[in-house]
Amino acid sequence: MNYSCPLPPACLNLIGSLFHQDEWRCVLIGSHHAHVKAWPSLGLTFFNRVWGRQQRKAWLRFSGQPFDIVHFPEVIPLNVGGTYFTTRLSTLRRYEDTMLAAMFSGRHHIPRDAEGRFFIDRDGAYFGDILNFLREGELPQRDRVRAVHKEAQYYAIGPLLDSLEDTQPLTGEKVRQAFLDLLPYYKENLEQIVEIAKVRAMQKKARFAKLKICVYKEEMPVTPYERPLFNSLRFERSESEAKIFEHHCEVDVSFGPWEAVADVYDLLHCIVSDLAERGITADQQCIGVCDKHLINHYYCKRPIYEFKITWW
Repeated sequence: MNYSCPLPPACLNLIGSLFHQDEWRCVLIGSHHAHVKAWPSLGLTFFNRVWGRQQRKAWLRFSGQPFDIVHFPEVIPLNVGGTYFTTRLSTLRRYEDTMLAAMFSGRHHIPRDAEGRFFIDRDGAYFGDILNFLREGELPQRDRVRAVHKEAQYYAIGPLLDSLEDTQPLTGEKVRQAFLDLLPYYKENLEQIVEIAKVRAMQKKARFAKLKICVYKEEMPVTPYERPLFNSLRFERSESEAKIFEHHCEVDVSFGPWEAVADVYDLLHCIVSDLAERGITADQQCIGVCDKHLINHYYCKRPIYEFKITWW
């Protein structure tokens, strides 16, 4: 087969080695260009990794991909999800490894709205914060940090992500998550709370549901007064007695134990806050301890909390 294309023979040999002959073909266009039609699933990912920049440029021309540079005005009118913005082209290109810089690099076609503004199909509520950072490095107010962080992830603005992750509330969330990682099945227990509360409310056709939840930091089921006696006997218990101490309190869900400075009240705050993030109102109060008899004069002293989940 004879070829007439801008790619050197070595590139054509590489293509021939990659694709079976019946999976691609050359179609001559004029006397100097051709299209290579390969399976769409292969895309250009392989070529971006293997070929150099000049080879990729030749491939784009060779495959019929548009390679003409789009020229933008110095001042860019934007329509971000229906919200209008105006900024300089240099602002959008400030960090070259971002989505915005790539969009306005001249290599891509950007649709326009009826008024000629460049359209970005994204909620524009926090795009002003994105522009403020690109213009002068300004960070959003604390109550907007989480939402702006999400937008910065979408637009792949690394410097903004780095700056936001060193501020509250994101830094605090990292510390909180480090604590929650110490608790086995925290997320599963949270889901169980929601499911049990939903089922009970549905069964009773009630506005709210109540659950008993055990939250304990230490495995040791004794009071501080009893602890010296417990410590002196802990290594003398038989295997059957040891299992007695590892009982399950008669509650719906149980959290614990864990080893950290954070205490029971800190975990209760996490539970209520995470439920609130899902739009679920939860109130809690301590209603006593398990008080189950274990062995001899030992009773379980794990605290029991009543959670009230309100659905409407």
